[in-house]
This record gives sequence, structure tokens and C-alpha cells, in this order.
Amino acid sequence: MSKELKPCPFCGSTATMRGSNDRASWIICDNKTCRATQGLELSGENAIKIWNTRPTEDALKNDLAQKKAALLVIAQWCDRGLKDGMKKHDMNEVFLWIRKLAKEEMERKND
Repeated sequence: MSKELKPCPFCGSTATMRGSNDRASWIICDNKTCRATQGLELSGENAIKIWNTRPTEDALKNDLAQKKAALLVIAQWCDRGLKDGMKKHDMNEVFLWIRKLAKEEMERKND
């Protein structure tokens, strides 16, 4: 397991492990006005694991990655449509074409 600590989830400052890796340990924010902590743990490894766990942040990063991938697919569809002779200025045609391709993709995934 990595012993590197993520920044404080509240203020972004660095954090330090107190105690020892083989006995009761805790992580505390180095910012004297913040001093966030995750609480006392029986091992340093567990303290680090809990401090570094950010379910909301991880979920948001995953959601953002999925949205970026979807935008890339849409951009590729638009490029393909333009290469197939679609007019640049006819956005309605582009939207209808993307909608048609998206429906086809969804049907293919459901098969």
C-alpha cells in the first residue's frame, strides 16, 4: 500500500501521520487553522487507507471520465458526418444525425 497521503479534503494542505505504523495512528492536516483528522486507527496502514479514501471525489472523477468519453464519441460522429458530406452550417441535421447514431448504438448495446 502506498504511504503517500492525499491532501486534506477540506483545505488542500498536506497531512501527517501521527503515532506509529504498527500501533495506534491517526492522520492530521498540517494547516493549523484546519487540523482535520480521520480519527484513531489501530494501524498506520489503516489510517492512511481511510484518509486517502474519497468516495465522492472518486465518483465525480469516474463520472467526468465517462462524460469526456461520450463527448469524444460525439465529436467523432460529427467528424464522420462532415466527411460524409454533411453541411457545417446545418446544425439541425447534425443533431438529428447524432441522435440517429446514438439510438443505433444503444440498440446495439442492448442486443
